Amino acid sequence: KKVHPESLGAAELHLNQAITSPDFVGQAPHHFENIEFIKRTPAGPLLVAIKIRDKQGNEIKPLVASTYLISASKLATRLKHKTVVRTK
Repeated sequence: KKVHPESLGAAELHLNQAITSPDFVGQAPHHFENIEFIKRTPAGPLLVAIKIRDKQGNEIKPLVASTYLISASKLATRLKHKTVVRTK
């Protein structure tokens, strides 16, 4: 699990909500092994990457691979390129 230090507070407070009730979901084009869940938080959009496949493409038990805050502009870019979609 990789946690970015500047995102620890938001991750601790909003991790469960980000996974169970995300505002956006998607998949980064270069990270086929992860599903991304994004939740808007007071600190900014929190991205939680859940690893679902190993590097060879085999399904694995889901695990939190990374959590970090992303900028509003990065979220807008992901929406524009349709690598994430709104859930609501």
